[in-house]
Amino acid sequence: RRNLNYSPVTFHRNEVCIRVDKYSVAVTKGYVIRFKDKILVTDCSNEGNISGTIAGGVIGYNESEEALKECTNSGDITGTAYTGGIAGYNSVAYVADCFNTGMISGVDNVGGIVGYNSQSISECDNNGEVSSIGYYAGGIAGYSDAYVVNCTNDQTISGNAYVGGIVGQLGEKNNSTESVFKNVVYSGT
Repeated sequence: RRNLNYSPVTFHRNEVCIRVDKYSVAVTKGYVIRFKDKILVTDCSNEGNISGTIAGGVIGYNESEEALKECTNSGDITGTAYTGGIAGYNSVAYVADCFNTGMISGVDNVGGIVGYNSQSISECDNNGEVSSIGYYAGGIAGYSDAYVVNCTNDQTISGNAYVGGIVGQLGEKNNSTESVFKNVVYSGT
């Protein structure tokens, strides 16, 4: 397996930046649709508005085994299944040092940083409103199966059910005696 690194990249509205089909990577309308191989994404930013079924400011659906680091989003993101300021769906990459200021809205699994998450999130900040008309809305993650450390949410979170200032719903992996949250702050209304 080959490691691919993208750094730095700024996605502007409707701009196609990179296309690496050999590694299941596609960029269209200013954001990466899907990563599947071992790819490190660092220092990327999105400034455009994005909408879709699975929508993220930088990555819609991430199955990469590496990391999302030092990424930012200032665009408004709208989705239906998984929606996040940085990634809509994140299965195995850890997320660190990311920042969102855009409005994030969707139906289910809506988060200021990640909509659905299965890996640790650390040192991330959300300063964009998050709203869900369905289930699982959170300032950092709508649904998370992993640790959330040193993260801050400064905005309002609203939803129908399972709504939290940091995480809307904790998954089954977090049903242990270990600390799930450490040094997290919610100061929204």
